Amino acid sequence: MTALLLLGCVEPTPVEETGDPIRFGISAMVQTVPVKGLNDDTPSQSSSFLFAGSQFGVYGSYLPPSESTPQLIFNKQAVTCQEDNSQENWTYEPVRYWRKKGTYKFCAVYPANATCEYGSGPERLVIKYSMHDPLDHDLMAAKADITVDNSHPDRVPLEFNHACAAVRFLFKNGVDESTTTYKLNSFELQYLQTIGVFIYDSNHEISISDWHPAFSRAASVFEWTAENDEQRILIPATYEEYAEDHTQWYYVIPQEVKASGMFEPSVNFSVLVNDNPNPVYTTIPLVTDPVTTWQPGYLYTYCIRIQRSQVTISLMVEPWDSYKVVFDDFIFFGNED
Repeated sequence: MTALLLLGCVEPTPVEETGDPIRFGISAMVQTVPVKGLNDDTPSQSSSFLFAGSQFGVYGSYLPPSESTPQLIFNKQAVTCQEDNSQENWTYEPVRYWRKKGTYKFCAVYPANATCEYGSGPERLVIKYSMHDPLDHDLMAAKADITVDNSHPDRVPLEFNHACAAVRFLFKNGVDESTTTYKLNSFELQYLQTIGVFIYDSNHEISISDWHPAFSRAASVFEWTAENDEQRILIPATYEEYAEDHTQWYYVIPQEVKASGMFEPSVNFSVLVNDNPNPVYTTIPLVTDPVTTWQPGYLYTYCIRIQRSQVTISLMVEPWDSYKVVFDDFIFFGNED
């Protein structure tokens, strides 16, 4: 990593600009993670949504003809969605303009405030990511290389791809609720790689090999504890009834989730049984069937069934794009009406 020649630490190079303005995308079709029941194809909300005021960041370089050293023209430039999602409302300042000839290389990241550096040879994004960030944001990246010879695209065609995996945990009361009630009192994940560096230098496909997690595993992440009885969550009889406010996706670094030495990735939680004031704590390993790794661009739903004598956990895996959404994923097309 230290051997990278980084352009991100310098200001963009002044470039003589004589052409049309450089624009990005034509629409904001970005509903990425709808929350729904396990058997419900209708999304009820989105936990990652580009709306008026949100931004992605652009990095870019220009290589004049017959030269070998690119000139930095965009350095973490915020591109903002304005009042609506029409093609005129993706704006940034100051506006840059196309040259008549040369090669442009663009990288983009969502959200715009992601911790990035833009490297040369080849141009690529080096993004630092932490699951300890209280915002716990989705991370997407896009890349476009364009050669200009007296013409250029109407919009830079950026196709954003998910760099993280997304996981959620659903709880179910596995006994007769008239005789036994369970209230979720606390929750955390244990022994996961939570800090890493993502190196993005491809146009489309993102794989787990693009990630370089820190060697150590965190003893706890995504901790939550109810402060009073009103905050405790009554565990329903079916997964589909799980309250929307608590059906939460966590964006996680792609990684192996099988045991690593003495550290076994696990979920730890506590429940109150029939309002007994003493919580019952349970720790169970993350199930590794049907997969042993969290891959970028996939959704992992862990279903936990609580009974008097045992707790069971199962896993459902889906490609991110398998979800039926109102809009397409974060994709921008050029040269379209």
